[in-house]
Amino acid sequence: MVSAVDSLPQSALANASQFPIGNEWRERLDLTLLKQVWSLSYRQTQALIQQCMASKGFSYEPVEFVYNTDLLYRALNPLNDDIALKYGYHPPPIPGAMDANDYSQPGFLVALDGSESSQESGCAQSAYVTVNALSQAATDDAAAVLRRLSETTSGFDASGEGRAAWDAWAECMRSRGYPVATRSELSLEFAVAPDISGEELQARHADLDCDRLVGLTMTQSSWEQTRFAAFLVEASGTWSEVQAELEDALQALVAL
Repeated sequence: MVSAVDSLPQSALANASQFPIGNEWRERLDLTLLKQVWSLSYRQTQALIQQCMASKGFSYEPVEFVYNTDLLYRALNPLNDDIALKYGYHPPPIPGAMDANDYSQPGFLVALDGSESSQESGCAQSAYVTVNALSQAATDDAAAVLRRLSETTSGFDASGEGRAAWDAWAECMRSRGYPVATRSELSLEFAVAPDISGEELQARHADLDCDRLVGLTMTQSSWEQTRFAAFLVEASGTWSEVQAELEDALQALVAL
């Protein structure tokens, strides 16, 4: 048995997938400015919370900003051997930020989050409103472009290529003793268990072998890549405008 919260093999997520699918296409965009705005917005919010909490007599330790979204999408790629063969159908533990604050201190949570009748009196809300006013418009516009990317590259399963690839995968899985039509059937069966069993890992190993044998994920990646290329042409002007917005937001945050 393997604990579902066992340590994550970082080497398994060190590189972009050879055959990206789904939200992995975001890595093919230049998200440098967006990540900088996310990071600085978070750090500025934490700094304002610290100042506000100090004015109320509390010591608050800013929580570190951790960007792990790319790691999550890489971990979810069906062809990630290290993840699949260690965690099966369980989601792997993605490292997050450490929070050193003691929220059990009397009055701490009220000072931080405000009261039930007045969240605005809390340091977190006031800091969020201040910082968000400088960055929300730009990050919302960036999010709209990313949603458009997701919409453009989705739909493989319902396509002719997708149905054929899944049928071939299902036939392969049946030949190995797994009478399922989709991967989600196995995921629903195993992922609810608190621990990762040998039976689950055997099923995931067969799944991985069949995926490679029939080219399921590889076909999906190729199908989506064509649509990603079309998205780049369609959204290039909008993305350039968003980049300018993000640059302005970043400068405003720096000046805060």
